Amino acid sequence: MFKVCPRCGAQNAPDAKFCVKCGFNLTTVPTVTHNEPTDQSGSAAGMQQQGTGQQQKGPQVGARPQQQQAQAPYNQQQQNQYTQQQQAPYNQQGQPNPGQNLSAQLNPAIQRAKKYSGNYFSTLLQAWRHPSATEAITGTEKKYFGYVTILLIAILATLDLWAVLKSVVRIIESVISAFGAGVSSYLGGGSDSNYGAAAQADFDQYMNGRVTGLLLQFFVYMLIILAVIALMGFLTQRFFIGDPTVTFTDFTNRFAFRASGTLPVLALLLLFAWLGAGFFGIIIIGILLAIYQAQINVALFVTSNEGAQHSKLDRVYSLAIMLIAVNVLTTFILSMWAQGVITRLITR
Repeated sequence: MFKVCPRCGAQNAPDAKFCVKCGFNLTTVPTVTHNEPTDQSGSAAGMQQQGTGQQQKGPQVGARPQQQQAQAPYNQQQQNQYTQQQQAPYNQQGQPNPGQNLSAQLNPAIQRAKKYSGNYFSTLLQAWRHPSATEAITGTEKKYFGYVTILLIAILATLDLWAVLKSVVRIIESVISAFGAGVSSYLGGGSDSNYGAAAQADFDQYMNGRVTGLLLQFFVYMLIILAVIALMGFLTQRFFIGDPTVTFTDFTNRFAFRASGTLPVLALLLLFAWLGAGFFGIIIIGILLAIYQAQINVALFVTSNEGAQHSKLDRVYSLAIMLIAVNVLTTFILSMWAQGVITRLITR
């Protein structure tokens, strides 16, 4: 027994819910035994013979080609109507089609999303095991691996900043609680005995109105910094080293493949920043930040150093110019962000 897909004609298992070839929904398609005719000509001949009744008794060998030729349009039209009915979520009156699963229309997109997500995480595991094996990102289904990885790095870095700000706020709140009277008087609080609680509430309200804007701004700046790093590496390999075959997407994929090890580092940084384990936690956070920066620099240097040398400028000088340009641009972007943070915090 098997199921025949009405869309592509492929044979599927009797318990299959979707076609293995085109992804069509097979939940409403009946199973067919091997003894039953599955070709269109045989089934159509039987239908035509039943329709004529007593007019055709016994075989007519000479008329069989004409019958098949006359019946073929009817069979194709019947199959098209059945396929359209199965695919249409609503009938002509605008009511939901009872024989149609509404998720069938989305099934191909869902299947592609599952395929790409599965390929991404399998490729990510390969990158963590062997960061130099960049041949693992070849293929059209892995075309956007670099862009997705850069986006995840920016998201995790933003969450790290959020956790650090939470820890800093907790430290400041503990200081305010310990020296509530003096801080509340400095901020213009009242003269009652609840100085610490009033100052802490004032500080919470002050920070809550600014943290969201700081995080969104930091996320945008992180994306800009990572894009600048990838762009400078691409320009170095394409023009300074002189490899005409490299593209920006290809370079970004190879760079992100080697820099994907920063994702678990940023996740650990988020954990320690959220726990706020005192002085020991600060040391761990500093070490993790150094590891993150080293991974980015190594990934950029190794990826930019690939390819054949076609330029007259020596490869060492090309890489040195790239690193100087990356550091200058990154420092400039971070200074702009820091200036915006200071302006936002001091503005009441």
